[in-house]
Amino acid sequence: MEAEQRDGPRYRVFLQIHVDGIEMTANNISSQGMQFSCPEFLIGRLEDTLNQESYDLDMQLPMVSSPCRASVKTMYNSTYGDEHLIGVKYVNLEGEHADHLSQYLQGLADKNAPLVE
Repeated sequence: MEAEQRDGPRYRVFLQIHVDGIEMTANNISSQGMQFSCPEFLIGRLEDTLNQESYDLDMQLPMVSSPCRASVKTMYNSTYGDEHLIGVKYVNLEGEHADHLSQYLQGLADKNAPLVE
């Protein structure tokens, strides 16, 4: 896995995401990627996926009826208590999905949403 790089603000959020049909929660999000948490008891079902060059992730953004799909790459996977914190960067996020994410992030900025330090 590559070293983590952060471009732009990373906002604290609680968004529903799905990877391989498993529902989890994103903890923070930016224009370049996100971090989500996976309970220890589910990580075995995701290990092969997380080690792929890229894989699909669906995120449910507020005010958007259908999930936004992004191809992502795992940048880190660290254990925190009984969870795994998984950082991903977007490899492919296009069209309306990119537009919806951009609008969502702008809304967070406009509301002075909490940032990850």
